[in-house]
Amino acid sequence: MDFTNPEVRRSDLKIDSEVPSYEDGMRLLKEQLVRTDTNLIFVSAKRFLKALRCHGYEPGGNISDPLIADWLLSPSTDYKSPFETLSPCLPLCKWSVRDHTSTKPAATDRSKEPNRVSNKMPIKDPPLDTRVVECAKECLVGWEVMPILSQKLHRHTMDTLFTKIEMPVVRLVADLEARGFPVITE
Repeated sequence: MDFTNPEVRRSDLKIDSEVPSYEDGMRLLKEQLVRTDTNLIFVSAKRFLKALRCHGYEPGGNISDPLIADWLLSPSTDYKSPFETLSPCLPLCKWSVRDHTSTKPAATDRSKEPNRVSNKMPIKDPPLDTRVVECAKECLVGWEVMPILSQKLHRHTMDTLFTKIEMPVVRLVADLEARGFPVITE
């Protein structure tokens, strides 16, 4: 699929409304898992790769993490939640994010910040397991913002750095941690 053309992606997903549903997110998530020729786009890709392996999936294809792409474009040592990181790109997408509340933890206590996009996404949630719903939300948000970030990476000639160095390293670290070798960074 062409990640730089949102119209192709929306029609492929059969998303007709402005506000995607939970089913749209799950359909996209399942499609990514069964195809090996697609680019897996996950917010916090390392965490997703480990979670998928714990549930018996071995994801193939390339991976993309919009949080890492955003960091490459504007490196910062300040901690930002995934929503704070991706919110500048979201208004540029076909569907918008409304009624967000974002709480930023103290800089010293990062463990209390959930590594996910805000619960206030305009996605109609059925009463399902929260983690499954969050996976669907993050999948949709990643697919909406990654084309925008890909264009910015290309303009700054950082697309090769992102696809050939950063993302393979994320996959390697996820593989190591899945095999019981924790990677600790400072």
